Amino acid sequence: MNSLHRNNSQLNQFSPTPLYLQIADTIKENITTGHYKHGDKIPSQREIAEHYDVSLITVQKAVYKLMNEGILRSRPGVGTFVNPLGNFPGNREDLTFGLIVDGFKNPISTHISDSIEEQVNNEKLTLFFATTHRPDENGKNPVKRLLNIGVDGLIIVCGEPDPNMNSILSSLQGNEIPCVVISDVRHDGIYHVGTDHITGAYMATNHLIEHGYEQIGYVLIQDNVLSTYRKRGYTQSLAEANIKPSLEFMISNITPGYYFAGYEAGKILAGADRQPEAMLLMSDIVGFGFRDALAESNIRIPEDIAILAFCDFQQHSFPDESLSVVRQPVERIGRIAYNKLMELICDRCPETQTLLEPELILGSSCGQHVETEISEFIMFHQFE
Repeated sequence: MNSLHRNNSQLNQFSPTPLYLQIADTIKENITTGHYKHGDKIPSQREIAEHYDVSLITVQKAVYKLMNEGILRSRPGVGTFVNPLGNFPGNREDLTFGLIVDGFKNPISTHISDSIEEQVNNEKLTLFFATTHRPDENGKNPVKRLLNIGVDGLIIVCGEPDPNMNSILSSLQGNEIPCVVISDVRHDGIYHVGTDHITGAYMATNHLIEHGYEQIGYVLIQDNVLSTYRKRGYTQSLAEANIKPSLEFMISNITPGYYFAGYEAGKILAGADRQPEAMLLMSDIVGFGFRDALAESNIRIPEDIAILAFCDFQQHSFPDESLSVVRQPVERIGRIAYNKLMELICDRCPETQTLLEPELILGSSCGQHVETEISEFIMFHQFE
């Protein structure tokens, strides 16, 4: 921690400028001259009060003014620091981020990470990557490695719900490090950005109901939190339309595996005595497995069964723009997470949880005609 600059140790008691503004100007001058560098801890308010022989309230007013201007930031229980994002030339380049991604197998995580990396590069900041927040086989934890580097903030991207997330984030909070989590699961008390999957399923089911479908089924994948979340929106939509879900069209306990989960569900329904009019499916790749199973039994889409699925940008062999999907706003999620972390670093108070509404992209699988621009969007993301 740097001491107060001796050349600025005197205040002018007879100046019309209030003492707290003189102290604020002195601290700013110490920063611009390099006596305090960005990220440095400044003396405590009590030390400053003793140095200038003023009241603690006077110093508090000076510090609060500089915090409101984004020049200083406070870490409770630790101290007051020169903000890396303070209003001084070149200071943003001193800021470092840690981006922790739970593997790159999930294309959603990849697209979100790309969005964050673009934001950081545009600001000419420093970004450190880690591919997982779980310890590796040697017991090394990427979170601890990034904290040792001294990053100013962390963004954690969870491609899949992680039951260990709350304990991981609790340990981060003890380090007073700003952190934002991008996850499909809500975390109480944690700054979080994600897709509103319940609303997405509600929108999709409403669309099917509005187009005359009443016998609408759902595939519930075993031990999959997202599948359970989306079921809530599905059942809510049916309830509001006074449609009772038919248990024979509720395919549950399907083993995980996405394509094979869809294929297994399709085989079950194809062999049943009755088929639903429409199905809401967990993801696009589940939709392709379901479609292939129906095709083997000469069941047509959408003439016999309409299908609508969440678009998770899964990597499959061939693009197919005919599938109607609920598209997640992955680029917006990345941008909002980045901006939220910036606000935390600046000691502002952003919204704790931000859930973004997805968008319906209608193809021919539920009786709609796909637009050329939608086709190009899906093909672009599937081959990235």
